[in-house]
Amino acid sequence: MRVDLQKDGAPSWWHFHDDDVDAAVLPVQVNYSLYDVNALHPELFPSDLEMAGLETGDRVMSVGLLPEEKTRNYPITTFGRIANIPLEDVETRCAPKSPILLLKEWLIAPDLGSANGGAPIFNVPAPGPDAAASEARPLILGVQALSYPGTAVVGMTPIGYVYQILRDLKLPDANLKHGVH
Repeated sequence: MRVDLQKDGAPSWWHFHDDDVDAAVLPVQVNYSLYDVNALHPELFPSDLEMAGLETGDRVMSVGLLPEEKTRNYPITTFGRIANIPLEDVETRCAPKSPILLLKEWLIAPDLGSANGGAPIFNVPAPGPDAAASEARPLILGVQALSYPGTAVVGMTPIGYVYQILRDLKLPDANLKHGVH
């Protein structure tokens, strides 16, 4: 499917207002009868309270795609943990010799692979009756923004930034209810 990034000379996508956030939204119309895709409903977006309840060591999973597949791209699920939730921007580079960027991101381990850039990262709710209330339901925590070559760590842009972009777009038919209702 071809997606135009400009329309009449203007960008058809939006990015977060803070350049320290690696998040952008490109609205597209998808014919679900032609493409085998599923959309993530905003109800899977956590509330601020749910996000604040997450800690280093909590289990997560990423659902990326097999990068070399040409005819059908099978989702690949990888499991890991939240490695760190930095309070300050994280130093990173887009390429080994490129300038250092400071980005607002969480660090996730193990290595989810550089080919999974943009892949959603979900929490893995704890099983059983002793599970914390904050882990009672699956949530999309963010999207993989980048990988750190030579390490088992990737950067994740928290989904709240994407949600803010969607909210700011004021799409007429958008149902943006999120969190626990």
